Amino acid sequence: MNLDNWAKQTLQFYLSIVKEVGEANAVSFYNQSKLYEGFNPSLLVIGYNPGAGCYFRNWELKDRLNDDYLLKGNVSYWSLNDEDWLQMYKSNWDIWKKIHKMLSYAGKGAFLEDLKNFAFTNMVFFGTETEAEIPKAISQYAADCARWTLKLVPLLKPKVILLNGCGKLYEKATGNKLSDLVAGSISYYTEAGTLYLAIKHTAFKYTNEEMKLIGKVIGYSLNDNPIVSPEIINQLYNKDVEAYVRRVSEQKAKFLSDKAYRQQRAKEIMTLFEKNYTYSESPEGEGRKPRNRGLYLFEKQVEVYTNDTKDELLQFFFDPERIDISGDVFKSAHSEIKKAYQCKVEGSKLSIGVGKSELSIDAVINIMRIIKGIVTKE
Repeated sequence: MNLDNWAKQTLQFYLSIVKEVGEANAVSFYNQSKLYEGFNPSLLVIGYNPGAGCYFRNWELKDRLNDDYLLKGNVSYWSLNDEDWLQMYKSNWDIWKKIHKMLSYAGKGAFLEDLKNFAFTNMVFFGTETEAEIPKAISQYAADCARWTLKLVPLLKPKVILLNGCGKLYEKATGNKLSDLVAGSISYYTEAGTLYLAIKHTAFKYTNEEMKLIGKVIGYSLNDNPIVSPEIINQLYNKDVEAYVRRVSEQKAKFLSDKAYRQQRAKEIMTLFEKNYTYSESPEGEGRKPRNRGLYLFEKQVEVYTNDTKDELLQFFFDPERIDISGDVFKSAHSEIKKAYQCKVEGSKLSIGVGKSELSIDAVINIMRIIKGIVTKE
């Protein structure tokens, strides 16, 4: 098989899924990087699925899918030359930024600044904002999709394949069992001279210690004929492994010591929520039914539309195990709050600027934290 055959056959496979489940249930699909004969990237990064898409029936490209469609990469970048394509990664891609930072710890940040060195793809080409949003009708085909993606490995011949948050799907699709390289952080598998490294998704909140360790392991693995095993990695990067293990131990100890405090805060926040915010059953007779646990933020109040009972809702929101009192929470909350236009916090009063916006559950939890002063803007 060559790349042209792979692209044609994989396209037909995806179209067969669309036909099976129907255009109303399927979503658009695409590959990320441009692929071409003679392209042999040293690093192939495989995620679970693309982070954007639409329902297939609304997809403007659905009737214009040529045999080479999956070789052309992300449709949003088709008009760009290589320099601009790379600049899009640098400017807009958190995955690229995170891996670049990791490799910089190994002195190999420049490696990711040449498109000939790496490629991005996904186990599943169907695009959704999150993995959890893949329609159930097509999620059953995930392992089959992964097998078609993995057919790229002998065609591209990468030295290292970085499984970015999709290690379990790799195991399911191949039957191979990943082993710990660094317990809790990196697992690996070697097949036909190709090294697979599996890490948590780059969206995970990594500590600097773990970022540094992963970067050095990837950097070392990109060398010619590296010997990769837990013993070798521990021998080469003993101080980095110890630093990572020490940080994990400290975090666990802090979590346990803070548990009682979190439980008390959770009770206080729940009381505040019930006192100051309104609760409504899912409204009927509207154009669309809000998603389960949908949250709608209005000026000066939060209305909650949900199919859960009130007790179930509050328990879900304010489970003490979910309360994080670290100083970094505000940063993640701020981007969510901006979706509601303008947010102003004065003591325990929250006022929202004009307009209406749907927020995630985590956003409202973060807002509650800010109101109660668990996290304050720095």
